[in-house]
Formats: sequence, structure tokens, C-alpha cells
Amino acid sequence: MIRQLWRVGARPRAAKPPQPSLAEHLPFRGKKPKVLWVVSAGGHLTEALRLEALLGANVDSVWVTSKTVQSDSLLANRRTSMHPYIAPRDAVGSFRVSQDVLALLRSEGFDLLVSTGAALAAVSLLRAPALLPTMYVESLARSEGPSLTGRAASVRSSTALFTQHPNWARGRWSFAGSVLDTWVLAEPVARPDDKPMKILVTLGTIHPYRFDRLIDAVLEVAHEKDEITWQLGSTTRVDLPGTVHSHLAAHDLLRVASESEVVVTHAGVGNVLMALSAGRVPVLGARQKLHREHVDDHQRQLAAAVVSRGLGEQLDLSDPSRAALQRAAGARVIDRLI
Repeated sequence: MIRQLWRVGARPRAAKPPQPSLAEHLPFRGKKPKVLWVVSAGGHLTEALRLEALLGANVDSVWVTSKTVQSDSLLANRRTSMHPYIAPRDAVGSFRVSQDVLALLRSEGFDLLVSTGAALAAVSLLRAPALLPTMYVESLARSEGPSLTGRAASVRSSTALFTQHPNWARGRWSFAGSVLDTWVLAEPVARPDDKPMKILVTLGTIHPYRFDRLIDAVLEVAHEKDEITWQLGSTTRVDLPGTVHSHLAAHDLLRVASESEVVVTHAGVGNVLMALSAGRVPVLGARQKLHREHVDDHQRQLAAAVVSRGLGEQLDLSDPSRAALQRAAGARVIDRLI
């Protein structure tokens, strides 16, 4: 995706046809672009940082996002414009962010505005494209079609639109590869099935949605001697074994994931990419609108896409099995960008 940088240091593989590259669509050549990144915190920010690694980081770029423990940690050494949390479909909050975006565009020059969504960026994507080249990369979670923010971005005919799933690349939406292309499965690690596991369970930090079903599924399959660390976000529980956190800074969460054998997570882009960055194959539980766990069912789309590549395991929340955790404990991935 964007450039084939991941090929450096990768294991020898059979030749493949050239993959689509966003670099082919950039309106300039020969330099790392100064980008105004306009992205919601959480998975959208994590995804955008992965794209930045492929585009090439420019120290003069600016990140417009929500101020959270995660964004403070991930963007500690970057130029930022932080805003209060913007809830899904908060049009008023999104408009306030767009005022800041327009002010930034008028005060200094940027090569490009890039967004991976969501609500925080929606109004900016309607107002900013007249001022500079604009690129919208739809979230990895959207495997069946564009999000509400993606549809807003498409209103402006000058905005370049990209999907990470070829099945719905049509019209102005171009397929440009996927951030998942930057990981590959390694040889499995042998371990006894009856050995206690060191497990990280992370529910993401999306407010105000709880995810008790995933907690209950983990409790059902966990063994007494398993060592469990929890990041609960907006879910509050007092019945949990192990170490419990409401939020962890991004570097702390990555460290705990790297030290764990298994990462069990909601099927949010940020946590999926975090687990893969730690070398772990995540065990995924998808939030559902039916259970008031999210605004829609896009996490089911992401879980299916990740599992289909062999980069994740599905945890059936209605009939959980420890087998999914056992398979993940013996699996590892290699980061092709390193």
C-alpha cells in the first residue's frame, strides 16, 4: 500500500503482480509531503500513523484529532491540534473541528490533507478540499462499502477516494491495497495446550459503549492460573481476576501486548493493528448494534476481513471456546515495515 516499502527485508516470495499504490495518485513527486492529518482518535489514528510510515513522515505535518490518553501518547513528538472527544455522528462537534482545520490551512501551506475518518473529520472533508489536494482513505473496518464519513467525503468531486477492499472499488473509489498487507504470518510457536496463558484483554476506548459480552466470554474460557491484564475503556466491572485498567497509554498497551501470549480484543482497527504490531494474532470479538455496543456492525466486517487473511482468530461470543485462544497463542506475525 502506497509504496512497496514492506518488501525490504522480507522473506523471499514468489513474484506477484504489482499492487496498487497511493503514491501513483499523489499530486507531487520527490518529497515527503507536509500533510494535514484530520482523523478521529482510536483506530482511525492508528491506521493513519501506519499510512504515514508508508508515505514518509514530515516533521512539519500537523495532526488534528481528539485529545485522549492514546493520542497524547502516539503523537507526543508531533505537531498537533487537539480537540475534545467527538462522538460518532456528532455534526456540531465536527463543525467546530472544521473551523480549526480551515484556520490551519489559511495560516500555513500544506501539500495534502489526508483523513481516515470518522466523525471528527466529516465536516472538514466537505469544507477543505477547495483549498488543497485532499485524500480520504476509508477505514479498514469498512469491507462492504463506505462509512457515513466516506459518503460525506465523496460529495466533493476533487477529493481522491480510496478503499482498502477491492470488492467495492467502483466509480471514484479506487483500491490501493490494505494496511494489512504489511504483516505476514510467521512459523507457529509450539506450546502445550494445558499451559496457563498470559492474556491481554482490551475493549478499546470508544465512549460510551460497553462490551460486557466479550468480558463474559473470556471469563468463561479462562483458567484459574491464567494471568490476565484488562483494559476496559467505558466498561466498568468489579468481578475480574488479574490486573484491571480503564485506559493505558499506547506505549504501555503495546508493551503489555508484546509480553502476553494472547491478545483478546474488540474488532476495532486500532487494537487489531496494535496486536499485529506486537507480533500477536488477535482473538476478535465483534461489537454489535443489536446489543448497543456500537453505532453499527462494522466490527463484524473487520473481524471477517482479518480472519480471512489468517491474521486473526474469531471468538464466538454466544458459544466461546478456549481453542481460539490456544491457536492464537501459537501464532505470530512479522512486520514487513521493520
